[in-house]
Amino acid sequence: MKNTNQLESVLLSIALPGLSQVLNGKFLKGLLFISLKFLINIQSNFNEVIILSFRSYPISH
Repeated sequence: MKNTNQLESVLLSIALPGLSQVLNGKFLKGLLFISLKFLINIQSNFNEVIILSFRSYPISH
């Protein structure tokens, strides 16, 4: 792999884990990573915590 392809894969993985696997033809592995990311974020309310931290609301419920 060229350095530019490695950098591109790293940046895509940061943006959405599993996206670089999908673009490299490893569809099952990539879709598994993408679905796990969304499942974990939804179950842990992680996105809500991020939004609340930007709004300076206390995170404790």
